[in-house]
Amino acid sequence: MTATAAQPGPADDGARDRYIVCGDDTLTMYVVDALVEDGAQVTLILVNGPSQLDPDDVAARPVQVRRVKRLDEAVFRSAGMEAATGVALLYADDLTNITAALEAQAVRPEARFVLRMFNQRLATQIRPLFGSCTVLSDAALAAPTFVAAALGEVAPTHFRYAGHTMYIARRDHVPPDHIVCGLIDTRDPAAVQLLPADDRDTDVVLAHLRPVERNWSPPVGWRMRWRPRGVPRAARAAALLVTRPTGVALVAILLATVVLGWLLARTLPQMSVWQVFYLTFQTTVTGGNLDPTGSTAPQVMQLLLTVAGVALIPALGAFLYTVRQYLAQPAWRDHVVIAGLGSLGTQVMRYLHDLGVEAVGIDKRADAPGVHSARRAGIPVIVGDASTEATLTAARVETCRTLVVLGRDDMANLQAALTGRELAPEARVVLRVSDLRAERARRAFNFAVSHSVSAPAAAAFATALLNREILAAIPIGYRELLVAEVSVAAGAPLVGQPATEVDRAGAVRLAGVALSDGQLLDPVASRQRQLTVEDRLLVVARGSALTNLVRRASAAAQESAPPVS
Repeated sequence: MTATAAQPGPADDGARDRYIVCGDDTLTMYVVDALVEDGAQVTLILVNGPSQLDPDDVAARPVQVRRVKRLDEAVFRSAGMEAATGVALLYADDLTNITAALEAQAVRPEARFVLRMFNQRLATQIRPLFGSCTVLSDAALAAPTFVAAALGEVAPTHFRYAGHTMYIARRDHVPPDHIVCGLIDTRDPAAVQLLPADDRDTDVVLAHLRPVERNWSPPVGWRMRWRPRGVPRAARAAALLVTRPTGVALVAILLATVVLGWLLARTLPQMSVWQVFYLTFQTTVTGGNLDPTGSTAPQVMQLLLTVAGVALIPALGAFLYTVRQYLAQPAWRDHVVIAGLGSLGTQVMRYLHDLGVEAVGIDKRADAPGVHSARRAGIPVIVGDASTEATLTAARVETCRTLVVLGRDDMANLQAALTGRELAPEARVVLRVSDLRAERARRAFNFAVSHSVSAPAAAAFATALLNREILAAIPIGYRELLVAEVSVAAGAPLVGQPATEVDRAGAVRLAGVALSDGQLLDPVASRQRQLTVEDRLLVVARGSALTNLVRRASAAAQESAPPVS
């Protein structure tokens, strides 16, 4: 990119919150779009140099764009930092974001700061340097989506509210009286519906555990269901007879020996069964004592048995070596193979480990951060190229439950996924690719899930910048539902309205009403309630719809509020 003058943006409006966003990848544009959709005024600062952003795509946004050489105090002043409500630093480098945040703080200390950081230990030390600061990791935010895809279930989302533990689950995994409300209809993978008009027309629901029912344990959809693993070593070795070339060759030679022995017995009817077996074994192993004066047929059989014996000894030796090598390998079964132990792969690996799911990691670099984390946790790691058959075989991909490919290179990821598909046709394949290629790759190659990191994480960054109290986020493919609490203020349009007035098909679903004393009404009572001041609404909503609901629950709500999208 070349340095250009600031792009004309929307006219200044003193009533609109102003935000400054700094970044150079798709996460940046997702956050910008969320802020614009919320009605905020946005200034996007781009540092000259290599960037993942398309200039035409940037120019199409209704935001002010400033292209600069570096992020310093003068740049933030010229971008209107003195009047900014908040600033988001979204570069992939932790040090760049920290340095830029300190420069911006020098201009406006009271602004709200949202930083993108991978090193969470460093993040805890950075927060105290700012008055209002949220530090997030896009890898940590996106990891539950990939974990859910790897285990073939919805995201393992749970949270606490008004003394209740709420969680997301399949409808058939939850007792009917524990269901709070329906959320998603995933029965048609090609047309997933979020918050459909009919609450009953959903297979993914929000449920809660009742405190009095302490002896009941809910069936969790993403829990691993292991197959028996106590397979005797002898049985595993015997299986190699039909699964390895050396085993097949040994079986073929033995069958040929048996057939030749049977034919030899037919040519020598005067011999007993034991005598035929003895002659066959001796001829095969030692070459035997051939009789030049005998008849032709027995001589031919004995010659062929001698040839079979010459091939049998090396075949048996090769098979025994294969058995020894195979039994020396770990007996991994039903595990998850994670190819790529970068920031995202490390987070996914930690989630699976915490859930008790057996995992095996793969990375090209022996010094990758995820490799050290895996070894500290006792998780096996294969150092090698995940796109090669040898590396995937070493990770026992042929017996795995899921192959999760999380490298940064789209083409390398695709090659690894296709190689894994050849070795394990029945395994699930979860692929990380760029935003534009994700859906195409999923449809073209029939992978279980194929998406990027930016989409599931963007809503959390935008929400933190807007200072919204979000209880949980539910990532669904490229979209996300937010679980939030909204308080009804005096003079708000919702006062005196039935609670069901909150619902908007495809946008907002009322999950419950909490009274001023902290009591959470049950689902039926919540929907029958007439809303009063200080009622607190537990809702599940899309981002833009949540913004509209907050306005309707506020005393400052305006009649001209934008419609729900």
